[in-house]
Amino acid sequence: IKKDIGLTASAGISINKFTAKVATEINKPNGQKTIHPDRLEVFLNTLTIEKFFGVGKVTAKKMNKLDQIKVINDMINETRTKLKPLSFNLIFWGIFINMMSLIHYVFPSFIQQTYYSAGIYWIFLPILGMIYMTRWNIKKYKEIGYSTTLGRAIKIVWAVFGLGWLMISGLAFYQGVNPVPDILFLLGLVTVLTGAIIKFKPILLGGIFLLIFVLSLYIYPDQDALIVNIIGITLGLLIPGILLNRMKTDE
Repeated sequence: IKKDIGLTASAGISINKFTAKVATEINKPNGQKTIHPDRLEVFLNTLTIEKFFGVGKVTAKKMNKLDQIKVINDMINETRTKLKPLSFNLIFWGIFINMMSLIHYVFPSFIQQTYYSAGIYWIFLPILGMIYMTRWNIKKYKEIGYSTTLGRAIKIVWAVFGLGWLMISGLAFYQGVNPVPDILFLLGLVTVLTGAIIKFKPILLGGIFLLIFVLSLYIYPDQDALIVNIIGITLGLLIPGILLNRMKTDE
């Protein structure tokens, strides 16, 4: 613009109009500022209230500290709500795997009526679950309209878990062994990693609980793997998922 007509111009790029206008003020009079969604909280925490679009010096003087904190937290809480789809994933798989384990436990003769039937049960149904959740996640992220670096990292982590689950189940099916301990171990690692990435302690602790239950299966192999599976999945996925879903975004 400056080259063509000799005037300066600044621009802001971000996830919404409000944040983009805030960004516009950063590199005036002749610059551009991009605020990526995954850097929004860090960026907003570095600003004084006067930098917010619509809040001038006079208004800022009239606002007390609590008012200023509320304005900033309203923007930060927008990023927290983007974690809610992850909670549905955890709750879905917690209920799904527990139902599969419970059916297997109550009707073992039906699930294990042939040498390969249990393997088919633990491969085919999870594939259906993965197809459903993949479609749901794609739809949800289209509604949000963008994907953060944080969100992409979590999707990659869980995609690797899904691939690992299928590989472990397939090998167990071929070798005629129980895949539950190995699947739980992989699930525990992925859950710990997810909790560390999003900095949510219940998920981190849930993954640790899962790893503890897996260790108990390796040390005491005579335990009922299905019961251990139900307890581990409840503590590792279902309860953390519910807590994440109910996480307050107004703190």
